[in-house]
Amino acid sequence: MTNGTIPASEIDGDFLCILAHHLPFLQDLHARNSLAPLAASLQTSGEVLGNAFTVQEGGKSPSFQYVLSHFAQQFRAGFRQQTIRAAAFFFHGCVHNDAVREARTMAEANSIVAWLEHASGQSIEAVIRYSLGVRSSSSDAVQWIYDPPVFRSNPVAVTSFADDE
Repeated sequence: MTNGTIPASEIDGDFLCILAHHLPFLQDLHARNSLAPLAASLQTSGEVLGNAFTVQEGGKSPSFQYVLSHFAQQFRAGFRQQTIRAAAFFFHGCVHNDAVREARTMAEANSIVAWLEHASGQSIEAVIRYSLGVRSSSSDAVQWIYDPPVFRSNPVAVTSFADDE
């Protein structure tokens, strides 16, 4: 992914804070074969809060669009009320030729994607590609290997996915 990339040194610290806080959790869920989308927000107090969309046992999982809209509404309200500085929507993606879409199966997933939005209006996308491999010669265990994030401008703000109130 080289199209419109932004150097990590130019990324707002609030975005980096959310990524650093939430990425280990996302990687742990990934190791457990979960593709569930998640969200996080950086409160004005500096606290990072994670959000998951849950369903009752035996219930049908909601669509990607439904979950995105749900979190977008929460983010929009938080920005309006000035209780959050930044927000992120995380999902497993299928990246091909710079095009990103949500992955529907483990077989097609090849990245963790974060759509990040700031109270200032800045919106970026972080793509963290991954693959199965052996991390070091001291271990023969196959595990997920994650590339550093690639950042680029995201012309569509996450909050634009909120249903009109």
